[in-house]
Amino acid sequence: MTEISIETFVKRFTTILLQGKDFPKKEQDVHVLLKSATLRLQAGRTYTEKELNAELQVWVMQFGIYLVDVNYVALRRYLVDTGYLSRDAAGSSYTLNMKTLPFSFDTGIETLDLVEKLEQEKQARELRKQEFMNKKS
Repeated sequence: MTEISIETFVKRFTTILLQGKDFPKKEQDVHVLLKSATLRLQAGRTYTEKELNAELQVWVMQFGIYLVDVNYVALRRYLVDTGYLSRDAAGSSYTLNMKTLPFSFDTGIETLDLVEKLEQEKQARELRKQEFMNKKS
């Protein structure tokens, strides 16, 4: 199982969002986004569909706005289909389940402030753009 480091996670997360395209196709990038969507969820807690939807809506409002066609319902389905969430037979309760994933994640990722990391990358890109424009003139 491949471990995704904090550095790789932040780089891929910010790049995916700031490219502003569809949900990624590369497996590692998909898992970076899905992992980011689970960071607000508590291990061992059972969520009702309503509670889970509320948590996922926060992620969509913060990060999903950068991607085309990502909403909390699609995100919930991705999380269940890929094994990040387990759903009961009735489809009414969900628990975090990260045991059977193709990637593991550095435990430090759990403490990242992704809003801050995204803002830092936006600022760094703007600075590089300004430096490039200044060299051109």
